[in-house]
Amino acid sequence: MGSKLFKMLIVLAIAFPNLLAHYCPGQQTRYNRYLNYASLTSKRAIDFSNLRIGLGPNFSLQRQVYFLFNQKFTNDNDDVLIKYEAKIVTDKKTYYFPNDVGGRIRLKVVDVKSGLLVKNCTIYCEELNIRKNCVDGTAEIIIKPDRNRKYTLTFYAFKHGKQISDKTIITIVFTGIKLCFEVKRAVRKNEEYWVNYGDVVQVYIYPVLTATNETLYGVEVSFENKTLQLPTFIDVTPSLGETEYLFKIINSPYNLAVNQVYKLRIVSTYILLEPDRLFYTFEELPVEARIRVLWAHNKKPVGGVLVECLETGEIKKSGKEGFVTFKLIDKRRKYSFTLAECFEKFICKCSPCKIDVVKNFIILDAQPILYVQPGNAAKLEINVTFDDGRPV
Repeated sequence: MGSKLFKMLIVLAIAFPNLLAHYCPGQQTRYNRYLNYASLTSKRAIDFSNLRIGLGPNFSLQRQVYFLFNQKFTNDNDDVLIKYEAKIVTDKKTYYFPNDVGGRIRLKVVDVKSGLLVKNCTIYCEELNIRKNCVDGTAEIIIKPDRNRKYTLTFYAFKHGKQISDKTIITIVFTGIKLCFEVKRAVRKNEEYWVNYGDVVQVYIYPVLTATNETLYGVEVSFENKTLQLPTFIDVTPSLGETEYLFKIINSPYNLAVNQVYKLRIVSTYILLEPDRLFYTFEELPVEARIRVLWAHNKKPVGGVLVECLETGEIKKSGKEGFVTFKLIDKRRKYSFTLAECFEKFICKCSPCKIDVVKNFIILDAQPILYVQPGNAAKLEINVTFDDGRPV
């Protein structure tokens, strides 16, 4: 052991004489100030593959060298390159596992020069603090179940107490898939998208990982007997009211969330204007004409809608219960009311209304006497017209 450590110190003395002096007992105070402001002028490679020292995994050769050289140099581009005789090989750098389902990762220790597996070695995981014997040069690490989490694991290879590989970092991701929808020209209300009735609606669908919110490519979903490759755009024409569209994942990378069904709810509607009365007489003027603003698909009141009287140009906003009031003072024949502007930016369609102002109205052609047998229903037809002959 003493001779091997001596060899290492000789190599260090040749490559970094000042640093070795700093590391030797009794010289630390003398060289400390010098090293804190020292600058390495070139990259220096040290091959420790032929040296064997008794440094365990908690204080490896690599860490000891980092300890020796970890000073604040004035040139940040300077570094130390350490050559190792082996490397850890894995199938991929990032492993994805479904939420709440554990998994396994397989590691190989390969000789750098020959490419052969290094037998009878040990792999150490820093974060899990576990060691796996690699009798045939391979090891399997069991990953416990987790949920919506991304983290890294760091591995080193050792043989006969000597670190023989650089660190290998593997990323572990436990995640699910969430389908996201961007509905163009729509108002979002909770989990629903409200659109203008009659419009062709464009929807952008894209899947994301629940652990990282990153877009995931290569997901396939079934939709109305069709297979869609996500991300993608689709066009739909919903009927009046609420329409629910279903998307089922049939294939995805890493086998995540297969057979899971996602819903998209679109409400197609327009503004409906309904007056309290269809006509007023001259004798009632001036009058407060009240109009109620409703959603067409469910007849619920809508507040905050701007309604315009076309004949007067007056604009009023509906209250919480959907009512808006206009004062009628002129003896006009008709007043027309409609939306002054699109509601919530995208709801632009409206069913307008009209109010008639007349002198009077009369009832014509009502049969004065109607004969009906006992027990039979009677039907009486009455024609109602305005005084100018227009039907009511």
